[in-house]
Amino acid sequence: MTSPRFLSLFTFFGIAAILLIGAQTSEAQQHPFEIGLTRLVDTNTAVPGTFEPFNNFQDAVIDGDRILFAGGVNNANGIFSTTLGGPVETVVQDGSLTFFQGTTFRDLSISGDEVAFFANIPFVPGSGLSNGIFVQDLANNTTRLIVNGNSLVPGTNRDFDRIDEFAISNGTVVFAGDDSLPPFPQDLFLDQGNGLELIASASDVGASGIIDVEIDGSNVFFTTISPGGLFVVDPNGQITNLVSGSQPDDLSVSDGNIAFDDGSLTTLVNGQLTDLVSGGDPIPETNDTFALLEDIALDGENIAFFGNDSFNTGNVDGLFAVIDGKVVTLLRENDLLEGQLVDGFSISSDAFSDDQIVFTVHFQDGSEAVFWPASLPRFPYRRSSCR
Repeated sequence: MTSPRFLSLFTFFGIAAILLIGAQTSEAQQHPFEIGLTRLVDTNTAVPGTFEPFNNFQDAVIDGDRILFAGGVNNANGIFSTTLGGPVETVVQDGSLTFFQGTTFRDLSISGDEVAFFANIPFVPGSGLSNGIFVQDLANNTTRLIVNGNSLVPGTNRDFDRIDEFAISNGTVVFAGDDSLPPFPQDLFLDQGNGLELIASASDVGASGIIDVEIDGSNVFFTTISPGGLFVVDPNGQITNLVSGSQPDDLSVSDGNIAFDDGSLTTLVNGQLTDLVSGGDPIPETNDTFALLEDIALDGENIAFFGNDSFNTGNVDGLFAVIDGKVVTLLRENDLLEGQLVDGFSISSDAFSDDQIVFTVHFQDGSEAVFWPASLPRFPYRRSSCR
């Protein structure tokens, strides 16, 4: 998974939206694409169980009609859920025996009725608690520790010193970590509910570290550095090299499709590598070209990414998508949304589900909101520049 980034804002797909009753409609002023947007929660919404409004939102993710996000206020941090038109409810919150007061939550990864997350827990001597990865069962309201700084590395008597990238799929969690602090994590671990299992190491493929990890069904994917590569570990533990000779980053996997950034926005579908967008390609509605492509979100054949301009003017940084073989602007800084000027936004790699997307908008007046657009049709990308 990848960390969210402040980006630019506003415009959506080139269709007219069918607006649901009660949805608030917003229109981009400078882009040709329009779609209805619904404000799900904002910094005027009270944190459940308090009279204080949210002051921040992070890592909005979606699976089906369920939307989760991290956030809160100074004395009430947590993970919260909502649905279109539904109330905001608490999933987990600080101030418990598991998550002491002041715990913060980040890097949400959702799969069905489970959400994996990283908790930064304040140190309390003798508590036995430390930062780590947890899974919350949304149906049964139970919390499961996957790994923390007190967990033993399988096959050793040493604790984990590094716990890094992670993802969840169908109850199985994969993460990168090790018992020392090299520049990059060295090993890949799996938890299927019965303990940790070492399934691969950077040394297995002659690399110096692991960069990104993802899981899709029973297959685990990871990227490496020095040398760069993309690999898959199948259920039998067999490691296969999918991409070599480049440095894949910002890995995203959905329904067997793979997308990553290796200087170009690249997909791997049915064994075919395709550069969808490259540095130097024109940015829609501008005279500029792309310089940076990253923070990829993938859902089946729909793909979105962050891009900025080669001249770094700050005026065309934004969120873009590849729709039917064409690059279109979705969101841009300085757009007017419901009477407020957009300062930026953040999007998670799990922000797409069933042709729908959620994202956080940061306004120039300091307020924030989580938005959900009307359901998006599926536009398959056209493989036009294969390699």
